Amino acid sequence: MLLAKWILWELYALDHVMAMELWASSFTECHALLHSIFPSDSGLLMWDDSLLKQDSNLWLSAGSWKELCPWVDKFQELLSVWHDAPSHLSLPLGDPVADCDNQVAHLTMQSTTNFYVQTFFDHFSRLPVIPHVYPFG
Repeated sequence: MLLAKWILWELYALDHVMAMELWASSFTECHALLHSIFPSDSGLLMWDDSLLKQDSNLWLSAGSWKELCPWVDKFQELLSVWHDAPSHLSLPLGDPVADCDNQVAHLTMQSTTNFYVQTFFDHFSRLPVIPHVYPFG
């Protein structure tokens, strides 16, 4: 399987556990939010067999934190409704008030990812595959 497909299925499974009531009342919105954490050109369609044949453009090739912010914001939005979610998840990185810089973005992403990994481990007793950014230069 491909990296993106693993990440999406794991997020889907955990979000169903953590936001069960939302999925029951707002399936379409939850499904759309889940898919919005990846760039639109990633080709991700959960129920389609024509998923990516290679892992590209999945947070991996963002040239700057500003380019990455929209997808990290959606990842945070997805996790923000979960029980015990950190309060910072409600403040998007792309918010002009937040004036996101590289250090703030990195720390926010690290904290968000730590929360996701711990929550996944608590429910499934193993580590998840996580969205990530390869460090450049």
